Amino acid sequence: MKNLFTSTSRAAGTLAVIVLVASGIAPAAEASVSTASSGAIAAAGPDEVENRPSPVSARGPRDALITCTPKVHHPHNSGHVPGTINVVVEVRCTAQVARIRIWARLYRDRTRVSVSDERNVHNTWGARNNAATDCRDGKYKGWIRYAVDFPLRFRPGSGESNGMGRLVRIVCP
Repeated sequence: MKNLFTSTSRAAGTLAVIVLVASGIAPAAEASVSTASSGAIAAAGPDEVENRPSPVSARGPRDALITCTPKVHHPHNSGHVPGTINVVVEVRCTAQVARIRIWARLYRDRTRVSVSDERNVHNTWGARNNAATDCRDGKYKGWIRYAVDFPLRFRPGSGESNGMGRLVRIVCP
C-alpha cells in the first residue's frame, strides 16, 4: 500500500508541476518535482534543477541540416560595469537562420535577480543576450530561453529550448 501511495503522490506532484508550467504560473526552467526521504513532494529551485538547454535542428532540401546550439556562460564580475555581476547567453547555428529570439535570466542564491528583454536577430548565424545585477556575494546561475525560425523549406519550421547554466560562487571585490 505504501508503494501505491508513494507512486500516487509522485504522479500528483508531477501533474501539479505540469499544470503550473502549462498555465504560465511557474517557468519550466524552475519547475521540477523531487521526492524527499519522507515521500513528500517539493518543488526544486534553480540550484537543484539540472535542466541544461538542448540544441534544436531542422532538415532542408537535399538533406541539409541546420543545428543551433545554446550556451550559458558562467556568471562573472563585469569587466564593463564595475560592481555588477553579468551572465551572457548565446546561440550559434551551423548555417544562417531566418530569426533567433533569445532571453537571459540571472539567479542568486535560488532567487531570480535579473531578467533581460527579448532580443530578436534576423538572418543570422547566432545571437547573444545578457542579464546583470548589483554585486553581492552568493551562488549565481544563468538561464537561457531561445527560439529559432529556420529558413523556408526546412522542417520543423521552428524550434526552441530553455535551461540553466552551472552554479558559480562569486565573492564581490
